[in-house]
Amino acid sequence: MISKTFIVDDYVMVGNKKFALNLNVYRNAHYQVLNKAKIIFKNQLLINHPELYRIKANRIEIQYFIERCDNRIFDTKNVESIVDKFFCDALVEAGCIPDDNYNYVSYAAPKVSDYATKMPNKKIHIFCNF
Repeated sequence: MISKTFIVDDYVMVGNKKFALNLNVYRNAHYQVLNKAKIIFKNQLLINHPELYRIKANRIEIQYFIERCDNRIFDTKNVESIVDKFFCDALVEAGCIPDDNYNYVSYAAPKVSDYATKMPNKKIHIFCNF
């Protein structure tokens, strides 16, 4: 079993604008912007981790850890749901897993940092066991 950690921001740059990877923004965005954001996320992930093309797994377990950038309260699933959608779709496109349904992907409970760091945005650590 291979364990990897991926660290991503809670946004991607679509053109010259930040596209926040959360459910509140996602549900109101135009489908073309959503498609561009998903492609940008996937490309950044695969450029930073080209080894994903070599990993072939029948089952994976994913856990999300959100590193807060301030003391505001937020709904964990609003952030995690869109990052998870983009991340799993990237794994399928890279050939790591055959599909991203429940037969191939399982989840551990998400966690949020106890402290807030002085960063402009949240960092999302994705722990993945292939």
